[in-house]
Amino acid sequence: MSLIFLPIIACSECQEATKDQFLNKIPTANSQEAIGDQALNQILTASYRKESIPQKTLEEPIPLSLNFVLTRIVDFDDDDLVVSMNGWIGQTWTDFRLTWDPAFANNVKSVRVSTDKIWIPDVVIYNEVRSGHLPDIKAVVMNNGTCLYIPPTSFSLPCVPVERGKFNCSAEVGSWTYDGDTIDLANNSFENLYMSENPKYAVSNTNVIKRVTYYPCCPEPYQSVGFSFILNVKK
Repeated sequence: MSLIFLPIIACSECQEATKDQFLNKIPTANSQEAIGDQALNQILTASYRKESIPQKTLEEPIPLSLNFVLTRIVDFDDDDLVVSMNGWIGQTWTDFRLTWDPAFANNVKSVRVSTDKIWIPDVVIYNEVRSGHLPDIKAVVMNNGTCLYIPPTSFSLPCVPVERGKFNCSAEVGSWTYDGDTIDLANNSFENLYMSENPKYAVSNTNVIKRVTYYPCCPEPYQSVGFSFILNVKK
């Protein structure tokens, strides 16, 4: 019995791959050749088109979960009301083209894949004041098609004063090009459990809210997620 990896394509413009093409690359269960991480990585991306979004049908948007994580408050500019920090925005989705049976892949259940080889959501912080350089981070792909992408970054966000020593800071996050009929921002979360101690600043009252906006130009909904928190400036 062979491991069969066949991308199921929902549109005629998307990639096409035949059963024989993949069977030629994948050893049988009786083979002495073992499939490891590197070989599996090559098989999964051999005929993959990263330009094609993994949407099975036009009526079924891709669920995308955002996990906003703060790890360090670097500085707060009380003149411009801008907070600079380190963290990441974890992104989780499912790509039905990236699935396999671990039983026929040397029990490999996950692989690390370069983001220049697979489709990655174009998630941005809309109201970001400044951003740091994003390093080249690989995505983790599970055998059931679940993809996890957690690029660390530094960024600066606007804040508004609430009371003396307290400021409400927020990030509005979403896809730059995809509407809500294509990507559904669901099960989003905010974490600051990994924050390093800072004698000057503390974070409290974290909040997550999903927003759906309609514009006069377009009938489709556009989604974003607001991540907000109170920055306490210690004296």
